[in-house]
Amino acid sequence: MGDSSSVACPSCGHGMDRASDAACPRCGFAPRGGIVIRERPQNTRGLEALSRKFSTKWLFGFGALMWLVAWIYYSDIGSAEHSGGELTVDIFTKLAYDLGGKWAAVCLWLMIGGTFFYAGIKAVRRGRE
Repeated sequence: MGDSSSVACPSCGHGMDRASDAACPRCGFAPRGGIVIRERPQNTRGLEALSRKFSTKWLFGFGALMWLVAWIYYSDIGSAEHSGGELTVDIFTKLAYDLGGKWAAVCLWLMIGGTFFYAGIKAVRRGRE
């Protein structure tokens, strides 16, 4: 740790090479990798990191919330289309609606909710609570 090219790992304090993106040899922490599993550092991005960051109740809760948003959008867009009215929505829903209509806008939120549910299932399978 004496030379200037070495820094302490923020996770365990072990010396790490400042210029390298490699994971800490002691705990597996990688400076640019976020959450890292020492045995499988290549599998710690995306849903794996999401399922490790949040507990299962939060993941299933986010998923249920996104599905509720999808149901609300389905109802609101359907009533606006039926009555010829206008509906103010966020930019992502507007883009999806412009590209594919009501079902594309609803499926966007269903897919986001499904992603959270899948991350929750991964967390349950891993035995994490």
